[in-house]
Amino acid sequence: MTMHEGTDVVVIGGGVTGASVSYALARTGARVICVERSFPAAGASGASFSVDISSRKTPKAFFDLSVAAASEHAALEHQLGVTPWSHPAITLEWGRTAHERTVVRERVQRLRGWGYPAELIDRRAAERLAPAVRFPDDADDQIARYADQAWYDTVVLTQLLLWHAQHHDAQVVVGETVDRIDVTGGRVHGVATVQGRRFVTDIVVDCAGPEADAVARQAGAWLPLEKVPGLVALAPAHAIALDAIVMAPGLNVRPAGDGLLKLHSYQADALIQGDAPD
Repeated sequence: MTMHEGTDVVVIGGGVTGASVSYALARTGARVICVERSFPAAGASGASFSVDISSRKTPKAFFDLSVAAASEHAALEHQLGVTPWSHPAITLEWGRTAHERTVVRERVQRLRGWGYPAELIDRRAAERLAPAVRFPDDADDQIARYADQAWYDTVVLTQLLLWHAQHHDAQVVVGETVDRIDVTGGRVHGVATVQGRRFVTDIVVDCAGPEADAVARQAGAWLPLEKVPGLVALAPAHAIALDAIVMAPGLNVRPAGDGLLKLHSYQADALIQGDAPD
């Protein structure tokens, strides 16, 4: 087994959370090793629909947290100088049934009361904003428009954060799986991988996504996580020019760059049987 000495922190997981933690810690001068079992953003980070859904967050405290989190993308631009992962966009949402339309109207009313840029617009206004979308003929004054939102390329964000973490002397180890966290007297003192390496450290940050509970159990802890299966799909845009995030009944669609659209459906998610994939 190869010993790696002098490590302040081991971050387990190289998704967007692990990359963010690695960058933030390395930037303070900490000696960081980020261990990713596959490749950066290979798991949930790369398979997420990845849009700002602050408009859907309740209660108010959760909404405020979501808005503040979205604003951190702009703050990060001042640190990194670029934001190639962040794509500002409006969101258009409407319902099909009377109940769904009531939910949308009440959401807009709530958001306006909280000072968030939301309004109801008619079908013709929506068509001007997203001419590639066919809106229902009876949707007049029933379509919600949320401004100041965005979709995110989390793969690009993850890679960029890890690159900057390495610029601050962090090490990124890919293709290695942590299978043991050494604990004595309630304190961590090392991390070992299946591939035979051991990193000496007294601080471990568990950023393993859906596998975070399994990792925590290696240290005698546990996390109350539930794997929730979900499905996203990429489709060629062809001649479709879509700049907005669309939340239609039964289907969410957004641009994905490189001539692609990303699709997601909560209804389809509910039909998936078994555990979520790793």
